[in-house]
Amino acid sequence: MTSSSRAAAEGHSTAVDAYGVVLASHRWIRGTGDVMVAQVPTTGVTTVYARVGDLFGWLTVASLAGFVVIRIVRRKKGRS
Repeated sequence: MTSSSRAAAEGHSTAVDAYGVVLASHRWIRGTGDVMVAQVPTTGVTTVYARVGDLFGWLTVASLAGFVVIRIVRRKKGRS
């Protein structure tokens, strides 16, 4: 897989593997035309997202819906 992108116009960019090992690092200076290339493995490591997927997002949505329902029920009880 080949990818081309520009991480920053100025500053410091680093490519890091799944274990925190720095694979490439570069200090960007505007106008130099530098390019940083790194071979970053994308297979063989199971991430938290691969294990649980969108579970956190859906739990957040469910919690928000629950709070809205509780708020509506309490408001209706206060009016009766």
